[in-house]
Amino acid sequence: MVYWTHSWLGLISGVFLLVISLTGVVLLFHDQMDAALDPSLTRVHVRSSRLPYDELLMDFSQQNIPGHLESLSLPQNAEDPLLLGVRDRSGYHKAWMDPYTGQLLGYGGDRATTSGWIDSLHYQLLAGDYGEVWAGLVAFVLVLASATGLYIQGRFLVVLLRWPRARARMRDSHSLIGTWMLLASILFGLTGTWLCRFGLLRLIQKPQVAVDAQQRHVADLYLREVARLPNFTPTLVLYPDKAGGAVEVAGVARLTRKNWLYGTFAYRVTLDAGTGRIVSFFDPTRASLLDTSDNWIFAIHSAQFAIETPLWLKLLYTILGLSPAVLAVTGYLLYIRRLARNRRLRSRQFLEWRIA
Repeated sequence: MVYWTHSWLGLISGVFLLVISLTGVVLLFHDQMDAALDPSLTRVHVRSSRLPYDELLMDFSQQNIPGHLESLSLPQNAEDPLLLGVRDRSGYHKAWMDPYTGQLLGYGGDRATTSGWIDSLHYQLLAGDYGEVWAGLVAFVLVLASATGLYIQGRFLVVLLRWPRARARMRDSHSLIGTWMLLASILFGLTGTWLCRFGLLRLIQKPQVAVDAQQRHVADLYLREVARLPNFTPTLVLYPDKAGGAVEVAGVARLTRKNWLYGTFAYRVTLDAGTGRIVSFFDPTRASLLDTSDNWIFAIHSAQFAIETPLWLKLLYTILGLSPAVLAVTGYLLYIRRLARNRRLRSRQFLEWRIA
């Protein structure tokens, strides 16, 4: 029963695991990909000084782009553009602006850039929120397939501690990779399932359209207020999605041994949308593990920590991230080989029956 369950879990989800695994590895190098394939959108010519954000937002409002401003991703490097998140009736879109000149570099959906297209394929299978739910199910199937594979293989500690003796039981690469990469498969499966729950939440709770468009042209007020916080660097401005809602400014703090695990949006400042007054400050190092779960789960899943990911860690993630793809391919090959063996067995039995 367990072997049958393991086989069918792999057969049903194998193609999706292959796609998700390969795209996840490619996304480790999204910065290099953007610079090489989409420099007109993701890189700008560095000048002496940037324009005020309020002026940039006013310039953007004059572009007559439908929808309302939802977020503002602030440039962290001199050559980075200003990225605006816009939501209209058809969904979420992005706009790239030159922060030095106010020029609109481009406007489009999540798939406007190559890395954005690959990201949508990885997390949503190019099918929006429904695809994200399906990707979460596939990630959970990876966990189940890993668990059933462990049960079939058995004696996991023997393989780790007594490799020469256990090698005889590992007669194919599928079992070998499945055993040695078991923890990685379960880790990526569980974290992927957790992150994809947002697609289900969006389907259940449709985003509301914000009402006060005038506040969408304000950013400098909020950034001046958070500049008073010591060792805090803002990276993202989130505007309220309902009347009377608060503005959130996410960012990073000075790197310490306690916060290296959290990404670039872990620290959050909540401000009154009208006055800009700070209402609260969320410090993940002083919060419970549950309250910071989205931050560290995303960081572990995508290798995006508070520090710039070193090359050796990206290479390690590449090896670990490819394991589901290799398991999917070798699993299909094993299934095809078993079908061929069963076909030969039935043919031999039929011949024996005819001779008898």
